[in-house]
Amino acid sequence: MEFVLRWFYDVRAGNVQINVQTTTYEVRIPISVEQISARDRGC
Repeated sequence: MEFVLRWFYDVRAGNVQINVQTTTYEVRIPISVEQISARDRGC
């Protein structure tokens, strides 16, 4: 079987400071998934 899925996610981004060094981060949080199609590949 082959499935095509569509993921919906929320993106959170920000800065983190550790000692004197600052870096950025980005997190993608899955909130839902939707099946777009499915087919039998005959394997």
